[in-house]
Amino acid sequence: MARGRGFDLRSGSNTRFRGGNRGSFRGRGRGEKSGGETSNAPRREDHGTQLAEKFERIKLNDEIDEKLGFGLVQEGHVREGWLANMHLTTMKNPDWPASRQWTTISFRMMGQCSRRHTCTSLISLLLARLAWKILSKNGYKQYEGVILRIVRDRKEDLELMGHRRLFLQLCFRNIADLLTVRRDLIPLALANSAKRDAVDAYAEVVNVTSGGGASINISIDGESGWTGGSSRAMGSREDPREGIIDIGEYDVPYYLRVAIDNEIRHLPERVKRADPVVMAYDIETTKAPLKFPDQATDQVMMISYMVDGQGYLITNREIVSEDIDDFEYTPKEGYEGPFIVFNESDENMRVKRRIFLKVVKATAKLGYNPIELDPELMTPYAQKQPQVLTQYFVSDAVATYYLYMKYVHPFIFSLCNIIPLCPDEVLRKGSGTLCETLLMVEAYRGHIIMPNKHAEEHGNFYEGHLLASETYVGGHVEALEADVFRSDIPTEFKITPSVVQKLIDDLDAALTFCIVEESKASLDDVTNYEEVKDEIQSALEALRDSPKRIDNPLI
Repeated sequence: MARGRGFDLRSGSNTRFRGGNRGSFRGRGRGEKSGGETSNAPRREDHGTQLAEKFERIKLNDEIDEKLGFGLVQEGHVREGWLANMHLTTMKNPDWPASRQWTTISFRMMGQCSRRHTCTSLISLLLARLAWKILSKNGYKQYEGVILRIVRDRKEDLELMGHRRLFLQLCFRNIADLLTVRRDLIPLALANSAKRDAVDAYAEVVNVTSGGGASINISIDGESGWTGGSSRAMGSREDPREGIIDIGEYDVPYYLRVAIDNEIRHLPERVKRADPVVMAYDIETTKAPLKFPDQATDQVMMISYMVDGQGYLITNREIVSEDIDDFEYTPKEGYEGPFIVFNESDENMRVKRRIFLKVVKATAKLGYNPIELDPELMTPYAQKQPQVLTQYFVSDAVATYYLYMKYVHPFIFSLCNIIPLCPDEVLRKGSGTLCETLLMVEAYRGHIIMPNKHAEEHGNFYEGHLLASETYVGGHVEALEADVFRSDIPTEFKITPSVVQKLIDDLDAALTFCIVEESKASLDDVTNYEEVKDEIQSALEALRDSPKRIDNPLI
């Protein structure tokens, strides 16, 4: 795997790194020419112009990053910093023609001195792992200049009896080359796999009908050559495309591939979380009675936002009848909200997009009731009661900021320590995808081939009827029962006594946490602690002693 010299990335959230230079490579693939390259991939006449425009956009983005403090680190000593984000980018390589670009990863770092760094890694892309007989000399020439090199590797294949299988790792310079080869290889792999299944089925039938006396030995992965011990006799007559029997790991995102292969994780000695700049905002607009906001006619009325605990409010005096002075909105101790107000005569902007973000009920999560206001009263209040309207506007920004800092930020930090995904991806991906990513990390460490994603077969029939979709047969997932429940209809419950006993043992710690941490109170101020504890403990003991129950659910 080609890497930038002196590049040391070891962390997913908190990392030690050095800027990557121009890549140095151990090999460039067979049949490579220094003067130029040939490829069967289709070429567009305006490809050079498009590529030049692409690099111009990248240059402009780099200049913007420089102004924002994310300077490009080319070389220097090893630095430690928090990895805030990573994304795909493209770089030129002087060793290759201008038409060849490198797909690389840009890492945005937060240093200890609040300096930002961008580090770009030249790491070859892993496409597929195929049988060793996939390519002969003639077969490789078809992709000369597209495939950077091929690495022979033996991995654990859980679909085999012996588990060990010989694979090829195809490395590319960019994703476009990957897609070019993948488009050709996947149909061949599917067709050859179907042929193998047919041969296996035939061999099984012959073995059964002959009473177990017949034996068909088909060599797939040879040790001494392209097709095994008999390769000299058959290699010249065999179509190299028929050797493609499997293809895998071709759909792994590039930045995830880089993070897994380079063990980009957190430094175990770092425990405290990073301290990034966090902003929460809320935009309020005018609207016609009983209608939704319209970007053609409605205006932005107020914008409230909080940055690291400091609140700001921008008002549009075309709508708001009077200036708003600086104020403080602190609904509860610990959730301070000092606001600086900017009264602007004309914001000179219209509604481009209106996003209604449902704020989680602050009553349950933050311990206070947020201010509520009928949407139909907002525009009239801007003229008649702007001070009341201001309190309502900033309440959503304050609640959103503290909800994020209390629940979302620790969640992102914890998952990104073990799962090599961007913060936004950690929030958007489902639990199944997150578990799959974690398994991919462990599979790479265990030298196990990652299975491809399940592809649902189409065109299946059942009793003469075409099936739209199929569910799993013979298996089930243990999960919470999902149904429509009512509090006045008894429901069967099966409780694990050992779990309830653990709750009883940890009751004091749970009550202390609720009083001190959640409610910000002192144990000395609680006058009926033992009474409440005995009441809760009695209820838990009743559940422990009678684990099988029929009760009305508390909804």
